Amino acid sequence: MKKIIQLLDTFREAETIFLHINLKKLAEYSDEKLVEHYNQTFELAISTSGASLEALRAQGYEFTRRFGLSPVTYPEEKVLQASGPIEWVGGSWTYQKADDPGLLPVIDRSPLIDGRPLSETAPPGFNRRLYWSIRYLSDPEFANVRLKRLEKGYPKHDYPEEFTDIVGVEEFYADEPDRLPFFVGCQFGILPYKKEHFQYLKGKNSTTRVAILAKSVLSGLVDGLNIEEVQWGSDENQTKYRLWQKIREIRRFSNS
Repeated sequence: MKKIIQLLDTFREAETIFLHINLKKLAEYSDEKLVEHYNQTFELAISTSGASLEALRAQGYEFTRRFGLSPVTYPEEKVLQASGPIEWVGGSWTYQKADDPGLLPVIDRSPLIDGRPLSETAPPGFNRRLYWSIRYLSDPEFANVRLKRLEKGYPKHDYPEEFTDIVGVEEFYADEPDRLPFFVGCQFGILPYKKEHFQYLKGKNSTTRVAILAKSVLSGLVDGLNIEEVQWGSDENQTKYRLWQKIREIRRFSNS
């Protein structure tokens, strides 16, 4: 069973409206469709982390209302935990059994600084939306791996200029061992996403790694940076706004 843990930020007006819209829609779902919808949201959240926070919160309310039990819990104040995937069996939902019992869960292996939260150890005035970069640069595998990004096509976000290169489209999709293409995962998908970019991915059948900044464009909350192993050019799932097929998550650099 996989778990997602996200910090809750104070809801702004836009987020509150989003939550209410979700609750109204979820109330019309059948039990089976609610389970299916949760699994879809959970899978998206695995990739984009904080991006599906509001949707998961609404689903947690609806599960509790119907069943008195929810795969979305709050183990600590201002902390949301979602577990899954789940399935509909015998008139109720339950957690799916792991396909591979030996498969290890994804763990944030980035080192803690003096064992304390980064908010206590970051240099004075350090951009709090870039705390994850401290973990990234202290990781022996990624400390010398730069990021590369396009000039346009992203939602508003912060990025570490000191180890990020702005490149053209062809260079962005070129496989390089010492530079990772940089994306932003949010409520609206994984960006940049343009169908015309598929022309640069034709013929690519090897795997590569990408870096995805997980954030909410509503609250501005940054969950961290995920490094994923992917296969380019998988356009079978365009509704998910991805230019690849995800194979596995390699590393997660938390922003907290």
